[in-house]
Amino acid sequence: MRIDRELLTALRPLELATYLRSRGWQEVERLGERGSVWLAQRGGEEFELLLPLDSSLGDYVLRMAEVVSTLEAFEHRPAVELLEEVAAVMADTLRIRFPGSMFSPRILTVEHGVRVYEHVRELLLAAACAAVNPRPVFSARKPAQALEYLDTVRFGPPARGKHEVIVRSPVPPALASDGAFLAEGDEPFERRVLSTLATSLAGALRAVIEAASTSSFQPFHEEVGAGVSANLCEAISGLVAHSGAHTCELTVSGAPSRPGFTEQTVAFPAESAPVLQEAARVFRARTPREDFKLEGIVTGLRPHERTSAGSVTIAAVVDSALHEVRLVLGSGDYKTASRAHRTRQWVRCAGELVRQGDTYVLRHPRQFALRPEEREG
Repeated sequence: MRIDRELLTALRPLELATYLRSRGWQEVERLGERGSVWLAQRGGEEFELLLPLDSSLGDYVLRMAEVVSTLEAFEHRPAVELLEEVAAVMADTLRIRFPGSMFSPRILTVEHGVRVYEHVRELLLAAACAAVNPRPVFSARKPAQALEYLDTVRFGPPARGKHEVIVRSPVPPALASDGAFLAEGDEPFERRVLSTLATSLAGALRAVIEAASTSSFQPFHEEVGAGVSANLCEAISGLVAHSGAHTCELTVSGAPSRPGFTEQTVAFPAESAPVLQEAARVFRARTPREDFKLEGIVTGLRPHERTSAGSVTIAAVVDSALHEVRLVLGSGDYKTASRAHRTRQWVRCAGELVRQGDTYVLRHPRQFALRPEEREG
């Protein structure tokens, strides 16, 4: 097939060399800085290609076209598939498939498409946060390293006719020292994120199966160390629900340029979505939320004896529902709360939100004040 000139110009010699090596080719001759000769055997037939190394050469595009043509004959695959794999040779890959779903360009609505891609982002962010430090819940303040990681990943084009989302996560190539590669604990953060994702997906599926059999939350709690969190459970549940698929199949594979990663596929059936959603709810209910922003109306006051401090109850929205939240304030803040109670003004503050039975408690409240628009009024 005829290959677009821009695609050939975009091919990078280093990526192609890495791809060739991963496919069993051997460099047999270096032609200075201009090119290199590679050989490979298949079915008793020898294949040879000349890889240009300098993109400024006048015949660079022609030589690259010859390389792709040789690879087509060697691998018995179309050029479009080869070029996609070459582009991903230095990136770990997350492939999400939706067998038998409405996730198709012909029938996918904009609304559902946006939600699916949002859940992919949340899935990667949950894995990145867990790679920094596994926790049952990741609040609004995510680790900076995890947020920065999201700026490095990109979506790849899906194969024609397939219901899937492909994510490429660039990773530095491995460099052997004295013939040995680094230990797993010394892997770069980018690789640790995808490794954590693979581990957490497997852990979440184990927990779903066990929880369905025992009606217990304990299996999810035991998988926190593997990277399972409320955030991860919500992301997987959302992918299944908004894709309309019977199954959500996630495959994590390593970059050929950095060996040592075993490809792993985990499939979540549609019926796992409500189990995952409930696990996320329990995670959040049982885990203190740091730096929780509270806004609401003061509904109750109880002064402490022989002090000017007191306990305050605020009606506020928590997890999309109205709840009463209790907190203890010092003298100055308690006076502000008393005034707000008399005038029915809104207040705001921050702290650590904890659920105790059917009620919420805000520990270590700070920055207690009337809401800005209330002060102006």
